[in-house]
This record gives sequence, structure tokens and C-alpha cells, in this order.
Amino acid sequence: MIELITNNQIKELPKNYNTGNRNRFLRDENVDGAENGANKKRKYLFVKVNTSMVKVSYNEIKYIEGLKDYIKIYICDKSLITKSTIKHIESTLPGENFTRVHKSYIIAVDKIDKIEYNHIFIGQKKIPIGMQFKDKFYSRIDNFIL
Repeated sequence: MIELITNNQIKELPKNYNTGNRNRFLRDENVDGAENGANKKRKYLFVKVNTSMVKVSYNEIKYIEGLKDYIKIYICDKSLITKSTIKHIESTLPGENFTRVHKSYIIAVDKIDKIEYNHIFIGQKKIPIGMQFKDKFYSRIDNFIL
């Protein structure tokens, strides 16, 4: 059993977690602690980069690019590469903030600058919208179109 100590509290990690695990995200749902039975939502995740664990806030993530058995997480001014799959990170991220738009890309919906034809622009990055994700993506943003 591995324990995580945060804010003077000891949290038990899942039994299937080990340091050699391919998916290297800490999956502690109540890292801030739940008081009076209130269930608090996670606002960040820890990403293993080389030999260190980096805390990444969900609101810092612009988009995520899948690179076969690795993913590249683009945050404010840098990017992090970790060994995981795009499918695993998609199941870890909150669905209300993130959406998959291509077999290799997940984007933060609030970071979209422009949508042109079948491409999304986040800053200077041009991200394609895959045919199998197109309908789901456009139905999701329909509420924001004037």
C-alpha cells in the first residue's frame, strides 16, 4: 500500500497504483479532503515527468496531443510529456471543460480562440477536427453561437 501525505492528512492511493504503472496519474478524488461528507471535485492532477511529479491545474491546460504511448500536455508557457495514452487522459479529465476533437487531440473548450472550417485555433496552433468527433464537438458549442 502506498500513501500520499497532503496538508497533514494521509491519503491511501488505489491498490493498483505502483511506481511502474503505465498510467502515471494520481487518482485521489478528495485530495483536499472532504469535510462534513461534502464531496469536493478535483481541480488538478499530478503528472509524472521524468523522475518528478508535476502538479497541473485543469484551468492551465490548453490542449493535449497524443503521441502513440505518450501524451504532450500544453499548459500556459510550456509543455509536459508523460507516458500515458490519450484515451486514459480523456477518462481522467472533467468532461465539462475538455472535449476530444481528433484521435490525437483533446482541447480545453474555454481556450478556443477561433474555429475555421474544420480546424480549431488555440493561440497559433491549428488543431484539426476529426470526422468522427465533428458532430459531438459542434453540438457541444451550439449554445455559444450567436
